[in-house]
Amino acid sequence: MTQVKNPLFARFLDRYGARNEDRGNGELRRELLAGLSGRVIEVGAGTGLNFRHYPISVCEVLAVEPEPYLRNRAMEAATAAPVPVRLINGTAAELPAEDGEFDAVVISGLLCSVRDVSAALTEFNRVLRPGGQLRFYEHVRSRDGSFALLQQAADLFWPALMGGCHVQRQTRATISEVFAIETCRGFRFPPSAVLSPVAPRIIGTARKVRDPESLDSSAVLPDLQRLKGRGLSSATTGIARPRAGPACSARPRMPRKNRPRGRTGESHACRGVRMTIGSARTVRCWNRPQAG
Repeated sequence: MTQVKNPLFARFLDRYGARNEDRGNGELRRELLAGLSGRVIEVGAGTGLNFRHYPISVCEVLAVEPEPYLRNRAMEAATAAPVPVRLINGTAAELPAEDGEFDAVVISGLLCSVRDVSAALTEFNRVLRPGGQLRFYEHVRSRDGSFALLQQAADLFWPALMGGCHVQRQTRATISEVFAIETCRGFRFPPSAVLSPVAPRIIGTARKVRDPESLDSSAVLPDLQRLKGRGLSSATTGIARPRAGPACSARPRMPRKNRPRGRTGESHACRGVRMTIGSARTVRCWNRPQAG
């Protein structure tokens, strides 16, 4: 099994990685893991900062960490976890697990540093049971064009300093190519981080479907299929982006007084107007492409 040795970055992460846990990051980890149950595989466990936040409904966590120093630190954290945690060597592209073995995959701050994000997501999909969840908490490319340029510049040197971490990946879009995203919200953390290239973040839940092609099937996600026909890339409780092309702009705008309103169904206006899908999902269609 491949080991990833990055001793300098590992010691930096061990020393400074927990500095924001009491400033809101711990609450974000609890949000990430809330409601999980059954068997969970956490990929890229680092020093084990997630371990103490797992709910007791989880019967076992298999924590995968390829860096030896970080794995040893995570073993220490596992002793204080409220659920059984087993540490093992492995990489995101080659998980030491059988097909369909787990109820959930958990990742936090991982997809920025893997060499092949699509290959990693395909591997996550493999080890999940049908209908299993991917829980993700990642930093992403900003939707703000000016800040994205800053990230692009930072990406020239950031990976060399931070263990291969890339700061401008559009992770949300890549996840949606393999999984059906159910919830996803974007935010800045820490809120006061004005110039940090890793401040734009997303947290959410995606679900495995039986066949990747069924992501476009009304049998699996009827709301998503209907919205895609209207030019949206996803139907989640986060922010949806219009596909490239005139799908949104070509449709004539309706007078405001004639726009349909209702608690159920979908609005036909597609220029920054809030739309409610079904009974709980809220989607926003923007006029400019959104990143992440």
